[in-house]
Amino acid sequence: MKTSIIILISLFFIFPQIVLGQKTNGVIIDSLPPDEMYVSRAFTVILSTKKYDSALKVAKEASKKLRLEYKTRGNYPFEQGGLTSDDVCGCGLKHGYIERGRNDDGQYISIEYSSNYVSFADGYYIVIVSSGDRKDLVQQLPKVKDHYHDAYIKNEMVYFGCMH
Repeated sequence: MKTSIIILISLFFIFPQIVLGQKTNGVIIDSLPPDEMYVSRAFTVILSTKKYDSALKVAKEASKKLRLEYKTRGNYPFEQGGLTSDDVCGCGLKHGYIERGRNDDGQYISIEYSSNYVSFADGYYIVIVSSGDRKDLVQQLPKVKDHYHDAYIKNEMVYFGCMH
């Protein structure tokens, strides 16, 4: 009986945290941060794949077809999956992979890792051709669809808070 009560009390406190938790950099945090910690961004996506090599091939092809620069943004595949970076922040620390959408909007090709975004399915390398305000991306979409028929725009809340 005592064990059952402890389990029920634990579930009462833990379950809401799981349901209401927010994914940030691939990690569930136990409460939503203030609204100012997130910014709304839209992304034009042309590919989602589990294989980094496939994403890289499409990113380089898209760069030529769409006449857009391919930027690694210092990111490269991590042995255990996902992306990482050796870049050092202005604070002197390495933060690893930081997803697109913080201060780097525009039209260019990049490979991102879906697990670092709140509403993308986990575990995919995604090839993005533009990011920013949705209304700006909608104007570019027909040109992208000429080459990538399955291209789509996805809205996302991107963590914009401190990385320390």
